[in-house]
Amino acid sequence: MPKDYKEFYEERAAIIEFDGGFSRQEAEEKALAQVTSDWIDEQNLSMSDAKSYASIAKFKKELKK
Repeated sequence: MPKDYKEFYEERAAIIEFDGGFSRQEAEEKALAQVTSDWIDEQNLSMSDAKSYASIAKFKKELKK
């Protein structure tokens, strides 16, 4: 996984937690959704393709390591 996604995820989670007043868990969930959505758009994945779901699951797993 490109390092910039990991950094973007961590940065978004921190901003959401501190500026938004969310718990760490809530902030991480929101950041994961934002970063994953951006990644899906950049990859031009089709949500009607089962392979897309596997790619998304792998991306999320790698992002949270």
